[in-house]
Amino acid sequence: MAMEVSAEENPSKRSLENKTGGDNVETKIFKDSSCDQVLTKIIIETGIPFSCPNLESVCTFDIEFNCSETNNHVNDLKESLGLKDSKTIEHKLGSSESKFKVLLEKCVMTMCSGEVSMFRISACIPSVSSETNKIDKLCITIHLRSFKSVTPLWQSSSQEKYNLALFHKENGTNFFKAGKIEAAFLQYSVAVKYLICILECTDVSIREIDQEKKDKIKEYNSLKHVCYLNIAACHSKVGHHSNVISSCSKALEIEENSVKGLYRRAQAYKASGQLNEARSDLMKALKLEPKNKVVASFLQECL
Repeated sequence: MAMEVSAEENPSKRSLENKTGGDNVETKIFKDSSCDQVLTKIIIETGIPFSCPNLESVCTFDIEFNCSETNNHVNDLKESLGLKDSKTIEHKLGSSESKFKVLLEKCVMTMCSGEVSMFRISACIPSVSSETNKIDKLCITIHLRSFKSVTPLWQSSSQEKYNLALFHKENGTNFFKAGKIEAAFLQYSVAVKYLICILECTDVSIREIDQEKKDKIKEYNSLKHVCYLNIAACHSKVGHHSNVISSCSKALEIEENSVKGLYRRAQAYKASGQLNEARSDLMKALKLEPKNKVVASFLQECL
């Protein structure tokens, strides 16, 4: 059951505009360079210790863009968040449809309820209205007002994780069909995170578990295989051939005789000029499905 964690009743809290980090406030800075971004966080006002949101938590927070001047890109980002007259957002972690919202999620997941922090983001964030209008530095202040806590991932059962993975996979498919490729990619990626967690928690010898559990692991792997193929399809839509190859390879590690995985990887190999690799995948696919005319035709193109 979800429980709301809030620091709103604390009388020491002031309006967001007045958060200046006085002498009694501990200020910390950290950088996260694990991805393409570097996040620098400065805690202006501490919150309730150890009360941090998790994936699936519904968070309520205020956000302000600390810009010396207003520009069209910042306005685009505000519009994408639905910020008009209000600066308050309600957002479910893990439901992001854009890379900018994923960045916000990363920020919020480092915070405690009631905390106010400033984040300096060094990244390349595409504009909503124009692919060429980008910004590589952004400064925002976030006040995490409250969140509805959910069962932490490490406490969730394998079936609960699988159900969440399936939910995000289906969301991704709906986005993909609607032409929202970035949103689809992000949802498939969340699904894979849940599935990886399941399989890491069941990392025991297959001979040491009963048939029912073996069937469950097969089911988890099957969905993981599909998600990697779908991620590859998203990369293919935007011409990221190396990522298509990588994602298909991960899918083939799970199901080595996946004709769809072999064919899709062969397409990416051909697009990146690796004809020998493309032919190898296509010949294997044709051996598995000798009557597959699409594979046979594409193999002729690669000869």
